[in-house]
Amino acid sequence: MYLLFTLALCFAAAQSPDRVYVNGAVLTMDPAARTVEGFAVRNGLFTAISSTQEMRQLAAPATQIVDLAGRTLVAEQRDGDRFDPLSVS
Repeated sequence: MYLLFTLALCFAAAQSPDRVYVNGAVLTMDPAARTVEGFAVRNGLFTAISSTQEMRQLAAPATQIVDLAGRTLVAEQRDGDRFDPLSVS
């Protein structure tokens, strides 16, 4: 039982984002969700976009949390889904 629990924790940590950005106005260019409060990145790829609360729930202890402090972020897509910040204001 302990082994299964340990394996589950390792899998969850491997799937958690490297960094989450919260508390901002993130312009997604997606007609279904034009602006969101935050997003998650793992290995340089977007893994989720949603509210600040949901992004914080995705974060593991090793995840870096970046507070955008209400600023607006526009992302530029250069290589597939790779995250390249175009501007933060």
